[in-house]
Amino acid sequence: MVRFVRYFFVFTVLFLTAANAVPKFSHEGVTDDFRAMLANPRGPAKPTDSFATLVTRPHMVSMTDMDFFSDPQNSRGKWNREYKSHTGRDKITVLGIFETMGTSRRGILNASLPGAIFMTTEQQTGMLRIITGGLGFRKKAATEAEKDVMARELLNMGRSMGVAGIASSDDVGHFKHLSRGGFPNIKRHAQMSTLLMLVGAGYSRFEEELTWSWCFDGMGDKQAALAKIKGYADRFLPRDDAALVAPKDVVISALTYNGRAQSIYGTSGIKVSGLHAAVDYGRYPDVMILGSHKVPMQAVHQVFSITAEVAPGRYVVIMEPEVGDDPVLRPQYMEVKAGDPTTAQGAGQTRVAVKHTGKAEQNVTIDWTVDAPKASSGVLPSAIAGLGAYMGSRVSEVKPTERGPNDGSVNPVVIENEFGEKSYSFVARVLGAKEKRFFYWCPTPSQLGLLKDFAGQKKRFTFGELYDHLGTFGDDAVDPRILREIQEIKEGTLGGFSK
Repeated sequence: MVRFVRYFFVFTVLFLTAANAVPKFSHEGVTDDFRAMLANPRGPAKPTDSFATLVTRPHMVSMTDMDFFSDPQNSRGKWNREYKSHTGRDKITVLGIFETMGTSRRGILNASLPGAIFMTTEQQTGMLRIITGGLGFRKKAATEAEKDVMARELLNMGRSMGVAGIASSDDVGHFKHLSRGGFPNIKRHAQMSTLLMLVGAGYSRFEEELTWSWCFDGMGDKQAALAKIKGYADRFLPRDDAALVAPKDVVISALTYNGRAQSIYGTSGIKVSGLHAAVDYGRYPDVMILGSHKVPMQAVHQVFSITAEVAPGRYVVIMEPEVGDDPVLRPQYMEVKAGDPTTAQGAGQTRVAVKHTGKAEQNVTIDWTVDAPKASSGVLPSAIAGLGAYMGSRVSEVKPTERGPNDGSVNPVVIENEFGEKSYSFVARVLGAKEKRFFYWCPTPSQLGLLKDFAGQKKRFTFGELYDHLGTFGDDAVDPRILREIQEIKEGTLGGFSK
């Protein structure tokens, strides 16, 4: 009895300590009942327990029968029986086993339970056996949802294994063997799986190392593959300070829409919004943008912009509104899930605090609306939807607002150069449960042209390289105040934005 009390006390202290810490691994799918089970594994099971809780609990106390996790091929019958007991359905999918073990493993690792490390190692073994072909998994084409599950678990697995552990893993050696086979889909699966683990481990230079050259053999667009994987990392790995690169080192590249490169540039977590998108191009990134009251102003017009998330929730947006002297903050690109522009719609209010140099912070409440797609008038066939989002093209559109108290208008401190061109910058804080901060810079038309040439030539560049390029503008030099603000962002010190 004394031993049980001591065991329970140690688990409870570890659990409560970990509960207040920033998780190192994704907590997605890790339920409250699972965390409670970790604190008291001998406690009674409940009908509402998750499946991960159900299959993990029996092994937490005795730490026996680890073949259940490490050898899913031979334990498949037991997995099916447990699954039927929990859901009433006869058979769990292979991906279901993989995901359940990943959820359990991440929950245990985040709780920092030393006595359960043995179990997480066995779970890792079983998951790698599945992903390298156990139970016929690699023979099945993956849906986008399945790819998300695999990406999440492989990234987090790589984070726990470290680069050295990945390099010495027999299963990763098996991936290398698979990549040399004659089946392109299996080769791609082996390469992408290994890259996901490496990115999860924080290894950013592997593309230059001979050790991992096989990961890119026959891969057409290496940078596109890496950008996709790093996009997964932004979604599925916790953003703790230790894992972040410095603002100067974040990578910016041309974003794609329908597989086509755009004149919109951004970091890996930024996407092209489907709002106002045409067949082959989009208009804006999917963050709060600097727009105008005339949205869209022209039917066929791509707006050049650069958007960099230089720290979690800290965005630098460089763009000129379509009407430069009519700036309006438009949050709906951020608020509406517009991956499918034929369905997005909604309305709401977004509270923003705006700070211009030399002025007090101004609170703005923005009313916004996104209209549902309109039925085609028959005048324009869908194939030429590129003529405009508001001309019967069956895509959602941001409804232009009239000038009024809640229309998002901002009045920045305008800087005019000797040629009569205007520029300005300001910081906006989106208020709410998950605060986001934006630094907006509207360059002069000449500066914007120089930036567009630079981005078009480089295709891929760091925020530090972008800053260095700003010092080469000659007669179109960036105003010293704005240049200093961008330098402070690069150094992570800009007041009201960086901290």
